[in-house]
Amino acid sequence: MAVCCSISQPADLRKAFAYHLSAATAGFAQSQYKVGHAYEYGWGGSQDRTAAIDWYKKAALQGLEPAKDALKRMGVVDI
Repeated sequence: MAVCCSISQPADLRKAFAYHLSAATAGFAQSQYKVGHAYEYGWGGSQDRTAAIDWYKKAALQGLEPAKDALKRMGVVDI
C-alpha cells in the first residue's frame, strides 16, 4: 500500500514525520530519505541541514538514488 505524499495539515506533517522517523531508525532507506527531506525543508519540525545530510547519507549508503541526488544538490561529495 502506497503512502500518500501530499499532506496539507501541520498535524499530518508531524504525524508523517514521526512515522518515517520510526521506520528510518529501523533502517528503511526510503524513510531515511524522507526524514532527510523533512529536515532539509522543515516539514513536520524544524529545518536542520546537518540532520538532513546525515539521514540522506544513511539512505545513500543503502543505494537509494534520490538520496545520492539530494546530497549532490546540497553540495556533499563525500558519502
